[in-house]
Amino acid sequence: MKKIAIVGPGGAGKTHLASRLGQLLGIQVFHLDAYLFKPGWRIITLSDQKKIVAEMVSRPAWIVDGEHLPTQILRFSHADAIVFLDVPLMTRLQQLWRRSRLEDRARADVASGCDADFSLFALKWALLYPILHRGKTLRNLDRFIRTKQVYVLHKRNEVDQFVQQIAGQLNA
Repeated sequence: MKKIAIVGPGGAGKTHLASRLGQLLGIQVFHLDAYLFKPGWRIITLSDQKKIVAEMVSRPAWIVDGEHLPTQILRFSHADAIVFLDVPLMTRLQQLWRRSRLEDRARADVASGCDADFSLFALKWALLYPILHRGKTLRNLDRFIRTKQVYVLHKRNEVDQFVQQIAGQLNA
């Protein structure tokens, strides 16, 4: 695996997994939120989103984390592996709350001027994800299930096992 797309809702652990895999595999990690948003969580134009993501996925190796439906197919089509973190709502809400309370530093995985506070926006995104985005992500995954390595992980221990499996393959 040299090209990995990681998707899932906020608080699922995309950034954490991407960072772990990047360190383990020695592959550059791109956090889409850091590239596709302007201060105040204003998203850039769709054409600019596609240009940025096209440049990322044209590289020989990469890990890209972020849900961003408009660029999923582009990322999935260039990926060797796709990881969907389909984590339960309560786990995600706990992580969003913990992250907003424990992190008093600027986060490298979000654009400058975009806070990580547990806001109404974050709560709304977490609650509406299953209704507005999950089904579309699953349909996008279905398009690649036969041609890509697709992993759907639901719990932290599954994520840990996934990382351990990759580490084991490297040491074999």
